[in-house]
Amino acid sequence: MKQLVASILLILLFEVLLSECANPKAPTGGPKDTIPPTLLESFPPAETINFDEQEIRLVFDERITADKLSSNLIITPNIEIKYKTFIKKDEFVIKFEEPFPDSTTITLNFFDGITDANEQTPAVNLTYVFSTGNFLDSLQVAGEVKNLMTAKPMEKIIVGLFPFSDTLDIFKTKPMYFTSSDNEGMFGITNIKKGTYKLLAFSDKNRNLTFDASVEAYGFLANPIVLDSNVLSLSIPMIRENATELLMVASRSLGNYFDIQYNKSLNTTQLSTDFDYNVTEDLKSIRIYKPKEFILTDSLETFVTASDSLGNSRIDTVFVKFNENVRNAAQFVTSIEPQSKKKIDKSTRYNLSFNKPVTTFDDALIHYSKDSTISILLDSTINFEWNNTRTQLSFISTFDTATYFLQQKKLIQARDSIPSDTLSDQALSAIKDSTLTETPKPRKKSPPSNVSSSIDLQFPEGTFISIEKDTLQAITNSYTFFKQPDLGLIFLTIATETPKYTVQIIDKSFSVVREFEGQANIKITNLLPGDYGIRILIDQNEDGNWSKGNILKNQEPESIYLFPEFTTIRANWENTLDISF
Repeated sequence: MKQLVASILLILLFEVLLSECANPKAPTGGPKDTIPPTLLESFPPAETINFDEQEIRLVFDERITADKLSSNLIITPNIEIKYKTFIKKDEFVIKFEEPFPDSTTITLNFFDGITDANEQTPAVNLTYVFSTGNFLDSLQVAGEVKNLMTAKPMEKIIVGLFPFSDTLDIFKTKPMYFTSSDNEGMFGITNIKKGTYKLLAFSDKNRNLTFDASVEAYGFLANPIVLDSNVLSLSIPMIRENATELLMVASRSLGNYFDIQYNKSLNTTQLSTDFDYNVTEDLKSIRIYKPKEFILTDSLETFVTASDSLGNSRIDTVFVKFNENVRNAAQFVTSIEPQSKKKIDKSTRYNLSFNKPVTTFDDALIHYSKDSTISILLDSTINFEWNNTRTQLSFISTFDTATYFLQQKKLIQARDSIPSDTLSDQALSAIKDSTLTETPKPRKKSPPSNVSSSIDLQFPEGTFISIEKDTLQAITNSYTFFKQPDLGLIFLTIATETPKYTVQIIDKSFSVVREFEGQANIKITNLLPGDYGIRILIDQNEDGNWSKGNILKNQEPESIYLFPEFTTIRANWENTLDISF
């Protein structure tokens, strides 16, 4: 019996083993290897002086690869020597095709270029230094690069040192010493020769070690660095602006238009003549319109003054002439901010942009309305602000929403309390508030509770007429009003000795939500729940404008103070912040 039971158990065990073999499982493997390769030794040894080799061999504690070396190896000072690399299991070999210059300290910085063969974990802080002279240069420069407007660290930024001279052209010259910032924006250049250097940081998008001012972010120090001891706490603010020289590239007649083109966006423009003109949508061209009385054979000398966002300006002479018009006039259009469907309050600023200069503007036609029955004109004291080409209009409506809807409610109650068949025009006129107008229409009883918090802002046809005598079509934008219980506010108290500054309220994307000229106490109302930051632009030269600087004039950006934390605003909540800078 025991023998039978043992036989049965043996058979069952055999079947289980067969089943496991028929359904093999993938090996789970061990934990991921996160330990970086370690350099054990180098030939010749690091920090060798009187170096006269052309081959360097590095030995690690595990198998390695160098697949990313071409984009990571930085050799300083910048020398144009070709090389080849080889991998032999745990060894890295680099062979240079030419000898190194005499009496020079050379640094090979591998960054993330050498990794372990399995998990691609890079060797940490791997550098190799030697000198072809009888001593090693030992001076260092270190610091951080950060976005000027956000204070966020910027990685993979080339930070370069150029031997300083009066004829230095940093737009065409490669740096002698350079490095790349890490993911925390930190950088360090070691083994630098004593001397005077110009520092420039740039994003180097095209990976050619030459600053392309038209597309690359950059930061610089206006004063040269006199390097006779280590400089270890530099802070380089980076901006992203087209820093090339402003140039006029073309001018030509196009029928009733005369266009002047530039190589970059324009900030300000002015003509010496009285032509009507506007800056085109891409901001790179000036379009001049033919006056009605202008004779086609005429040609008028005109001085054109233009500047870019960095304050670079130029004056060009053009001879404005118009040909026979063979083109149809472009449609007259506008864009409005805030856009329709957005929320507004009585401090909302409206900005209208037109594609042609406006010659006729009838502000008396603009009004708010509700359901095409009740309307209210804009306050006659509103200040309408036009730019110098009359292509941009800005105004703040002091429209009192609470009063309006109270009046609307009273009017509806009064109207609905009288039988419709007895409500004469005289009676309707008597119950209307003097500030309201109503378009007669069939009357229905509507309960007062249906009074809505939405309204239309209307610009009827005829409000705007362009330089080309075309009338802008009627525009209606629908808005809803903020409800006070849904909003929050911030009280700011600012302590500073700086006389001129601008306070910006920014959202999480660092876009400007509100802006105030320098005040010690600021009450910021009607803020939607969310996180907000405080950014202060410091007008250091007190000229009334915060400046982004100008690398062509060797002027650094003016300073910015960023409050270190974002403030959370909740509905019906008040926050108080004390700021000192």
